[in-house]
Amino acid sequence: MCGRTACPLPAGQVSRACTYRDRRGHRTVPAWRDGDAAKYRPSFNKSPSTFCPVLVSKRHFCQDAEPGERVLAAMRWGLVPLWSPEPTSAYSMNNCRSDTMTQKKSYQGPLNKGQRCVVVADGFFEWYRGTGSKTKQPYFIYAPENRDRLNLLLEAAEATTSDENIKMEELKEEVKKEGKVKKEEEVKEEVKEEVKEEMKEEVKEEVKEEERCGGEEEVEEWRGWRPLTMAGLFECWQGAGAEEPLYTFTVITVDASPTLAWLHHRMPAILEDDDAVRRWLDFGTLPGGKAALDELVRPSERVAFHAVSTFVNNSRNNSPECVLEARPHAPATAEKPQKPKGSSLLMMNWLKKSEKKEDENAPFGTKLEPQENDGEEEEEGSVTKKMRLA
Repeated sequence: MCGRTACPLPAGQVSRACTYRDRRGHRTVPAWRDGDAAKYRPSFNKSPSTFCPVLVSKRHFCQDAEPGERVLAAMRWGLVPLWSPEPTSAYSMNNCRSDTMTQKKSYQGPLNKGQRCVVVADGFFEWYRGTGSKTKQPYFIYAPENRDRLNLLLEAAEATTSDENIKMEELKEEVKKEGKVKKEEEVKEEVKEEVKEEMKEEVKEEVKEEERCGGEEEVEEWRGWRPLTMAGLFECWQGAGAEEPLYTFTVITVDASPTLAWLHHRMPAILEDDDAVRRWLDFGTLPGGKAALDELVRPSERVAFHAVSTFVNNSRNNSPECVLEARPHAPATAEKPQKPKGSSLLMMNWLKKSEKKEDENAPFGTKLEPQENDGEEEEEGSVTKKMRLA
């Protein structure tokens, strides 16, 4: 199961993190498809119906592209079948099971047309409920190369946030100088628009630089956070009256590996290295169907994980707290509590009387704090209702 991911890296860093070697052996940074970098929104807590970064073969958009050439696209999570009358689905298509997808109409089309993609994420979340526990403990799962390197992910995200904060202060100063009074929300919207425009310019410059270099200059190796690359399928939907096509995707899941089986019985199909990514995207060399699935879509042991705060349960929460390591809940014991006897019973009665006196002397208004909702209904991101447009 994969119902929540983290991808806080900004668009430019997502591109660099997806650097690959082309057919000539040159290290290449994949460009974003036109306009897609602006659709993507970095987040520590991405759920279905949001736009996420995916790698696809450039030949899906340009027939003259070289074999093996890749492009980044922002696609909406939750596959919308080609035959759907609306750009939403009444069914949950965030994940598709590898063992049954060749038999289902919704996935047969993308498979037969070679519409395979690689979902890029810094990690995904899964929830565990111990025996007798009333709450579920969330865990963050990521590439093992990132063990003890969480600071790299936080620094990249903080850099973007810092830039936005600086621009916020600059705009506030301008407002004061002009003698106008603006609401904070209006200022925030101005910041978002300005950052969006700068992001577009940044991507344009990257594309121009790649064209100038002609792919001949060696690109520096990416030394930041290594993202997870998960096998997926995508579909292009365009209904009557739609201004532009809508690209959506689903994450392929397999039986969980022994490393994660204790946490959940399913896991995303992780493509462990760049060769697996290349072969999955190269639909011309490796056609769709059972051969491709058997060869590349399988459980993976190459994962690391740690417990995180239940703060991530609410999909609206978006901050580093979602991925920071936290102490897991203590497992509940199945043993039946022993009844106190003799002197122990007398001591407990005496303690209860003492506690009662302390309660009577407590300051006025003292009360127990209510416990936060553990977000049980949201933990797996399952969408059974119609999805909202992001």
